Amino acid sequence: MAHTISAAELIAAFETDEQDALKQYSEGVLLVKGELIELEEQGEKVNLHLAGEGPMSRVTCEFEASATPAVSVGDQLAVKGFCAGFTGFDVIL
Repeated sequence: MAHTISAAELIAAFETDEQDALKQYSEGVLLVKGELIELEEQGEKVNLHLAGEGPMSRVTCEFEASATPAVSVGDQLAVKGFCAGFTGFDVIL
């Protein structure tokens, strides 16, 4: 069963205490909900960026280009995956 959390809550957890957030969120499946603010194509990969609270914080969800869902900026999404870490601005799913 996936742990459901908003993109803003997930980012806030990492900004508050990165080590604690890694322990809490890196070992299971997450269902992250949020607004799509950017769709970024990078060769055979596509990154979907979900909004955080601030302009510099977001959750980045990486997909194979062939497996990317049909979505548009502004859509409310629920993305299931594994937390791969935190870059200081982005939580990587």
